[in-house]
This record gives sequence, C-alpha cells and structure tokens, in this order.
Amino acid sequence: MSRHMPLSAEPVFATCQFGQSRLRFRAQETVLGRADVTVLGSGISFGRFCREPWPDLLARGAGLRLRNLAVPQTGPEAWAQDDDLMALALRSSLQIVELPCCLRVSNRFWQLHPRRNDRIIRVLPPLKALYPELDLAEVIFSGHLLRLLESICPRRFALVQEAAARAWLDRMGALLADLPGPVVLLWLHMPQPRALSPGADLVQALRNQVRAVVEVNVSPPPGAQGPEGHFPDAASHRRIADRLRDML
Repeated sequence: MSRHMPLSAEPVFATCQFGQSRLRFRAQETVLGRADVTVLGSGISFGRFCREPWPDLLARGAGLRLRNLAVPQTGPEAWAQDDDLMALALRSSLQIVELPCCLRVSNRFWQLHPRRNDRIIRVLPPLKALYPELDLAEVIFSGHLLRLLESICPRRFALVQEAAARAWLDRMGALLADLPGPVVLLWLHMPQPRALSPGADLVQALRNQVRAVVEVNVSPPPGAQGPEGHFPDAASHRRIADRLRDML
C-alpha cells in the first residue's frame, strides 16, 4: 500500500493505493493477509466530510480487521473492473457493499468513465434518438444529464429510468456473484433521496444473493450547504457503525 497527499476535494484526508489499482482509497492501517471485512462503496463509506467514517468506527468498536475500499464517484463498474480491488475483496471473510444509485452504471443510453462512474464519456444513439432536440455533446456529468432529461419530458424520462434500473440490477447481480460472500448490503436513506436511488423492488431482487440488507436513515449536518449537504453527519456514521456491529 502506498500513501499520497490529500485529494484536492478533500484536503484534510490522506489517501492510499493498493497494488496496481489506479483508484485512491482513504488512508488506513494496513491489513496483512486475510481481512475480517472488506467495504465496497462510494463517497459516504469513504468518509467525505467526516473525520471518523463508519468503517473506522466499526473496525475499532468491533475489533475487526477491516479494509475500506470505498472511493468517491465510483460504483459497481469501477469496482468489478479493478483486479486489485477485487483480489482484496476476495481475501476477506465478509463484504459490506454500500448500495450505489442507478446513475453509477452504464446502460443503453450512456457509457460511463471506467473509474469515475459519475462522468459520461459517450452518449449512445438511443438517447440521441429519444431526445433529438438536445445537443448532448457537452454533457459530462450523469447528474446534470439526468436533471436535463427530466426537465424536458417526464414521459420520455421514464424510459431512461427504466433502462438505468435494469442495467443497475444486472451489474449489481454480477458483482455479487463475483464476491465470495457472505455479503451485507448497506442501504442508506437520506431525507432527500439522490437521483435514481434504488427502490425497494430492486433491492428485493438482490436479497437471495446476500446474507442481509441493513437499512439506516442518515442525515446531513444541520445547515450544511453545497456538496456537504449530500453526505451524512458524524452522528449518522456512528449510527451506521452501531447497526452493522449489532448485525455482525
């Protein structure tokens, strides 16, 4: 494991890399050999805007050898395509997967960046045909694209939602099949759900592939503005750790 200076977006937190992976993880104590728990996730499990994210609290509170492989702006595509990340996940007795939103998966309408799963690298012909009045050449971020499409035509946008949900379910099912298990899905609920958050029907479809689904209601810091308002506060991280420790 090699360490790096903090990410520019999170100057207070150092990052590290494992093996030849090009992903950058939250700096952590090295776990040699087999870990008790591996965490796969995105910005919440990485601990954006949080000095003590829930994986750290869980490891310390339960005395677990834990590897936190969560990386902001990633989803199942980035995780499954990273051989070093998956190799580390295989070397653990249990995997906890933070459920990503459906935007984090390529589908028949758009192709995402292989590591930054919030960025669109190609708008595909079916979407251009569905929205012929739009010039989508300059659209980079999936969240921006989603808001644009919904504002133009909710009826056509429903087709986009359906395609995104179907692709998410296929990709998540394939990821779970590749993990050794047992797997615990962490399903977090913010007061204002993120765009294309998976619904109960999608999560239910994955239940036969996992040991448990742990649901936790979380909240941003009071009065938080901008990006911080999209991430849980410290109390929410403690609540996540407590729920997972009770389940384990």
